Amino acid sequence: MVLRSRLALLWGATIMLLTVLVSSGVALAITYGQPDGNRHPNVGALVGTFDGETYPYCSGTLISPTVFLTAAHCGDDGSTVYVTFDSTYTSKSKLYTGTFHSDPLYNQSQSDPHDIAVVVFEKPIKGIEPAQLPPSASSTKWIRISSSPPSATAGRRQSTNRADP
Repeated sequence: MVLRSRLALLWGATIMLLTVLVSSGVALAITYGQPDGNRHPNVGALVGTFDGETYPYCSGTLISPTVFLTAAHCGDDGSTVYVTFDSTYTSKSKLYTGTFHSDPLYNQSQSDPHDIAVVVFEKPIKGIEPAQLPPSASSTKWIRISSSPPSATAGRRQSTNRADP
């Protein structure tokens, strides 16, 4: 029960943080289609072994010392995964072990807004600053996601900036 409450709270915070990160352009490790080296050290990659070869397969962002934000389609809920923050993966890259938790509402369809997940590390990642967020909500506008009628957007979501009442 306590774990379920903690995960629900984590999902709420993750969704809010994801909205802020996406809208602010923070923590993009690819700039104009090219890797940007060490400019975003809090951006990492899940690393796995497939058909006998080990390589990075999904990116994400360290959002707290123990939480890495990624996509739900990148793993299986509850599985053990490995993350590197090296700008170029090699067999000597430092790997951090964590547990993959996907949004329970993810339904594995394309363009699913619940295609988000977190990797929770048992120990804090040291030496890497988590992604920087904008100033507190009390001094900025909240960003809210609202849906337009399906006929107007063919099911796509639109973001709007509105002042928080």
